Amino acid sequence: MPNGHDQVLSSRLEEEMVEKRRELTTLTSNSQRCLMSDPKLTRTDPSHALAEAQKCLASDNLPEAMLWVGTANVLEQGEERLSLASPVNSACFRLVARALNLAETRIVYCGNILAEHGRMIRPALEALAIITAKLPKHGATSQEFENLTMVAAHLQRLEKTYRLHLDEASFGRYVGTSARQASDFTNTIVACRQLLAKVVEKAIPAGSSKGPDADLVKQVQLSETARMRLAETAISNAQHHIFGFPIAFLSDFEQAEFFATAAERLTAPAPEAGGDLAAPYRAPVLADFKAALAAAVAAIKRKDNPGSRKELSRALALILQLGYHTLPHGL
Repeated sequence: MPNGHDQVLSSRLEEEMVEKRRELTTLTSNSQRCLMSDPKLTRTDPSHALAEAQKCLASDNLPEAMLWVGTANVLEQGEERLSLASPVNSACFRLVARALNLAETRIVYCGNILAEHGRMIRPALEALAIITAKLPKHGATSQEFENLTMVAAHLQRLEKTYRLHLDEASFGRYVGTSARQASDFTNTIVACRQLLAKVVEKAIPAGSSKGPDADLVKQVQLSETARMRLAETAISNAQHHIFGFPIAFLSDFEQAEFFATAAERLTAPAPEAGGDLAAPYRAPVLADFKAALAAAVAAIKRKDNPGSRKELSRALALILQLGYHTLPHGL
């Protein structure tokens, strides 16, 4: 039997999902107004709305993409609507995946939780509400319902815990982010992505689709190039938090550890088959890079100033040798 803590957690999750469904009703109303304003839309075909949503996702305009996904949800009819792999659900998966990837990229890029993250989390929560509102709680999709509910709960916790950081009204004033907060935020985003990947794998197995959903599981993760470039940025950020003489006392080892461990996590996966890193001649350099980065993390944890700077410089030189460097306009 469930213990008291589990019952309280279950009750809270249920209350939060009811609130999200209430928000979904508002979104549906907005979508219906969008539906009436666009003559290309019909009441039986969501394809145009989904195409518009995809255009918005391509430019990382998540709030507008969510409006079009909501419109498509109103238009979608028939038994397909209840399928885990329906076109609207697939669009929701893409939106949530993009929101998670953007959120991780932004915090590793600057080390701060920003109001911009709110513009990623809120559309993701609306997309999750669309799926869970239609998905049966029991039966063949019960595990997927649970996983998506947990993703929503994690994102709701971030939204509440860091509301001052995410509040648009606080955009004009700086709300500092500690290394502990940045780590908590990033680890939660990574956990959400792992849960989402399990659901997408069940909905659309890799290679089973020839259309826009082909390799959707792969799209849930950051690409190898994006990971390596973000890792280069993280190493550089860590390097800039550790100073030499005579201002070594200003070094911030906690922030440096956040960036260095993020780089270590981003570069941990094995090279993708057929990718640039999989080339045999890159293997020795890649091995040396990972060894240097591990040594840098260890030195940072023991607050070894000279050792940290030396190993970070070595790791940065090696990742540049691998051919990954941040573009001038960012990631």
